[in-house]
Amino acid sequence: MRPVSFGGCFGWLHPTQAGIGADTAVLLCSGLANDKLTGHRPLRLLADMLASAGYPTLRFDYPGTGDSCDPVTVDDWAQWQHSIHMAIDCLRADTGARRVVLAGLRIGATLAALAAERRDDVAALVLLEPVLRGQSFIRGLATELSLAGVPPPAPDAALDLYELRLSAETVRNIAQTDLSGVRIPPPCRVAIFTAQSGPVLSNVVAHWKTGGADVICRDFAGLEPLLRPTFMNHEAGPDPTALLRWLRQAVPATPAAPGPRAALADRPLQGDGWSESPLQFGDRAQLFGMLCRPAGYAQGDLAVVIVNASGDPHFGGGRLGVDLARGLARAGIASLRMDFAGIGDSLHWTAAGDTPTHVMETDRTRDMRAAVDALEALGYRRFAVQGLCSGAYHALHCGLSDARVERLLLVNLPVFEWQRGAPVEHLLVSGPSHYLRRMSEENVFTLLRRRNFDLRGPLFVLRTRLAERLYFAGLSLARRLGVKERTGFARECLELLARRPASMLFLFAPGDAGLKRFEREFGPGGMWLPWGTLSIEPGIDHSLSRSEMRGIATDHMLRFLKSGLDGARNPIEAPIMRRRETTSAAAAS
Repeated sequence: MRPVSFGGCFGWLHPTQAGIGADTAVLLCSGLANDKLTGHRPLRLLADMLASAGYPTLRFDYPGTGDSCDPVTVDDWAQWQHSIHMAIDCLRADTGARRVVLAGLRIGATLAALAAERRDDVAALVLLEPVLRGQSFIRGLATELSLAGVPPPAPDAALDLYELRLSAETVRNIAQTDLSGVRIPPPCRVAIFTAQSGPVLSNVVAHWKTGGADVICRDFAGLEPLLRPTFMNHEAGPDPTALLRWLRQAVPATPAAPGPRAALADRPLQGDGWSESPLQFGDRAQLFGMLCRPAGYAQGDLAVVIVNASGDPHFGGGRLGVDLARGLARAGIASLRMDFAGIGDSLHWTAAGDTPTHVMETDRTRDMRAAVDALEALGYRRFAVQGLCSGAYHALHCGLSDARVERLLLVNLPVFEWQRGAPVEHLLVSGPSHYLRRMSEENVFTLLRRRNFDLRGPLFVLRTRLAERLYFAGLSLARRLGVKERTGFARECLELLARRPASMLFLFAPGDAGLKRFEREFGPGGMWLPWGTLSIEPGIDHSLSRSEMRGIATDHMLRFLKSGLDGARNPIEAPIMRRRETTSAAAAS
């Protein structure tokens, strides 16, 4: 696969194995918000399989998502549709394809269907758990806001969640979308892979068939990893056998007719104060990162490596990595937001690029050393590493193993030491009360019958919390009695880093499960922490789910970096977050 960019959008082109064009090419349309994160790696694997089957495949980020530039209008919905049409034209020009297949996930399937309605070169639609009514998508986002403790927005009001900063106009346009009112022009063939059923789906299928489209519905079995939480990255990827079988029958792959082609280019993306270029590095260039530098490529001394949180791709949940990188660039600091091996757009160190990896138990020091090596080769001499949650854990251990790292920016660090075999999905559970609350809210027998409820999790958490309480109770007693305490793993880590010296910022949300462990180790407020800075910020949550939270965290990290850059060749300006307006002039008035 090779990185490409067009019209401010970033993407990847997966050519056929022979590297030649084809009469039919595939465009993958990703989901948004959590669907964007969970589907990123599985769609990469699917793109590889499609290319191996003879279909050159393009996947890309809509404006304002992933690595792409921000939208230039207040109506994201219209601009996302426009970007799909632009991607189709570029894909056809590059591959020589006469026709295309649009394959979309969740709201991406909705966008794909809308694009097919307006074109005569779409041979087939592959819809993966499509959002049939836009109103249900908006309702789901409002529910997530409520669960995060934010009052639900009024109908048709602007909405800010994850990377989505939707204007009131965008919210209205999405909510008015209904696939039962979309016409799919024949001879386009449609395959819907879904676990849902009911009258809404039946109405859509009946409407399209009445219009002359060839529509089939298939089970979603084998494709569940497209919607699986990214912390389950160690489990097997999707099995698209049924999808590929249908596609080969519906639209066979044939070579493209000879003729001139306009190749998709790999041009830097540019924005307000920043410039970005893809960087492939490592022994076989199998690792990927996005190098973000100040506009004009002003060379400074410092570069920040931004690493994956959980199994999220390098741009991060809510585009935290993008917001941080571009904000740092506006302040004169370069960064590389990277994917660990086997996550996002990085291949595994082994020959098999799709080998599953564990978000906590896989050693990532080799990956981060390769990143620092790549930045060092570009002329940078000072290095910092930033991570959120599991990324903070790996950043800490990178700092322990690589003496070139002088600053660590650790956001909501969950643990200092991971117990191999622990259930990663329960990493953020603060205690057994979490499960008691779930049982009080739901029928116990229904809860136990669910496939995603594993008794090993509660039992593990109960045993671990009991052991922690006994350990920290003894530690507290020893401190009060003046008994010299044995240095634990956490203190050994920080003492080792302090001897280098390396500076550390520990940034936590109030009540975070990691903060509780941290304060048991180092006392309330980090009173036994002479080797770093502890900041508890009431305006953020664990995942920094809203734009203002990402702004708060980013400004904290900038101030921490600024405090140690006296005399360095990096100009620092604050604040560094510049937020896109999410309301139209009419809404603002």
